[in-house]
Amino acid sequence: MTMRDKTELVVGIGKIGMSYGDTVLVSIGLGSCVGVALFDQVNKVFGMAHIMLPNSADSHLESPNMTILLSEHDTSTFNQLKDIYSKNEFSIAEEAHESFEAIRKYDSLTMGMVILSRYLPRLQGVETMKRIREKDRESRVILISPQSDRQSVKMLLDEGADEVLMDPFDERKVVEVTKSVIFHNQTRFADVALPILIYKMVNRGARIDLIRAKIAGGANIFSTMHPTDIGKIGDRNVLSVKAQLEKHRIRILAEDVGMNFGRTVRFDPDTLMLCIRTKNKEYSI
Repeated sequence: MTMRDKTELVVGIGKIGMSYGDTVLVSIGLGSCVGVALFDQVNKVFGMAHIMLPNSADSHLESPNMTILLSEHDTSTFNQLKDIYSKNEFSIAEEAHESFEAIRKYDSLTMGMVILSRYLPRLQGVETMKRIREKDRESRVILISPQSDRQSVKMLLDEGADEVLMDPFDERKVVEVTKSVIFHNQTRFADVALPILIYKMVNRGARIDLIRAKIAGGANIFSTMHPTDIGKIGDRNVLSVKAQLEKHRIRILAEDVGMNFGRTVRFDPDTLMLCIRTKNKEYSI
């Protein structure tokens, strides 16, 4: 089967996407944007980010909603998570210990997100999530699962969970996973998108020391029209991407960046090749 015969997942501008090896990851029309392909070849976890801007600190976005509806019937688990969140900028705005209570309390105030036990009394977590989504399609939901195997995580994600927290809990991992959901609409920035994508990959079975990268894009298409920093956004994107990868100790195996032309990229998990198509040619790195 050639790459063109496989299912493709198009990662839109400012978005991130993932594959377990069954899907080719695609970013279309990279001008000053940078396409970042991340892969753990051993554990078969693959990701792509379509980076639009270098730094979230330069933006004027409102601070994200850090409030949480926490619904967990097990007292020990509930208290452990509540303690972690209280120490890390989050606010437990509502508490629920069974499914219908969670559904009812979701309506009581605007939540940043809902965190549900997979095994809630009355309705289980997946069904509770679906009931909440019937009320609010944009709701963000993390499911708590005692199973840490990759297949269980994939099943819950396929059911619609934004993320999965696995017991026993590591404080740093809980915070990273939760922030990855809260900051989901800020993945246009390199300093937000790449940490989130890395955490998502690790949460799905990748090992941080095995993740490698290939990058393409960051053209300076408007440099002749805008000789200021505006025209050099491609260079700034590339520098920010490289700084994030270096921070996470992820080695770049190949790159095709800069110049003054656009690119479309396709990453094939089978060959680990990043195919690049420009107006005039097609090649792989």
